Amino acid sequence: MLVSDVLDRINFGLSDSDDLNNKSADATFTNKSIVAQLKNALDIYASTTKGIEGTFSTPFESDNRLVTAPTDAIRSQAYRFAYVWRGGQKYPLNFKDLNMVNTEFPYGSYSGIPRFFNVWNKEISIFPDNDTNPRTVTLNGSISDTDTTINVDNTDSFPQLNGRFTINNEKIRYTKKTSTSFTGCERGIEGTTAASHNDTDTVTENNFVLQYRRKHFVITVDENDNISQEQLDKEMEIPDEHVEPITDLVVYKLLIKIDAERAANYKIDASAFYQQAKVDIEQGYSDVVGGSNITGSYEWERDGVGLEF
Repeated sequence: MLVSDVLDRINFGLSDSDDLNNKSADATFTNKSIVAQLKNALDIYASTTKGIEGTFSTPFESDNRLVTAPTDAIRSQAYRFAYVWRGGQKYPLNFKDLNMVNTEFPYGSYSGIPRFFNVWNKEISIFPDNDTNPRTVTLNGSISDTDTTINVDNTDSFPQLNGRFTINNEKIRYTKKTSTSFTGCERGIEGTTAASHNDTDTVTENNFVLQYRRKHFVITVDENDNISQEQLDKEMEIPDEHVEPITDLVVYKLLIKIDAERAANYKIDASAFYQQAKVDIEQGYSDVVGGSNITGSYEWERDGVGLEF
């Protein structure tokens, strides 16, 4: 469901006339106040259900231990899985508690292939220190903000499939690569904006990747109380079946400030809804896992030895 549809539902609830005094709420509440209440409801939804998933990636330099965590990560149980790329190979990181990593890896002790990570105060600490830099190449020709094939000098040591890189301030995900190009590119990922780039601009591998649970994206309102069409056209990140209770919660929170009788029509048990939404999300995950007979991988699946297409 689109953001515009959700806001239309909220405004419909707010604009219903009161038969007793013929007052309408449509001029009472600004977009700013509506969006603020919607954000609050969506934040509680995200932290309760853990159902909105995200991927964060960034270049991670050598002789470094710290990565700034994504700002939209929920505070509880956010971090699901992390790994680093080295020479086109993926190396998973295990989450360990602060006592273990700070005892076993005093700062500056040694560097190598990272094996563990920990999160504290919005910083991701990686142990041991990374001893390689992310791969960098240069663009071979300028690109527009819509190009899905990006030509470079060469793609050696980049991941073969589904890698990520940064050009200036834009993060980009590619599906496949040739020796001199990235194809199937998804532009402006992870909250960045697709942009044009010049010939010989630097392409830097995002060699640190984190899969995490996050908050819903934020809808912004400008100083004139307007919401851009680009935002209105975005898809909401919650299931459609959870939209109506969310909108009812928002309408109730706003109407209760001016008319308790009208607000009562939209009152729901918020705690029960959030808990049921959590069950819905968890059940969906269990159905996926339960539907497959998951076993260990074969050697040819892991390293491709003897594999031909």
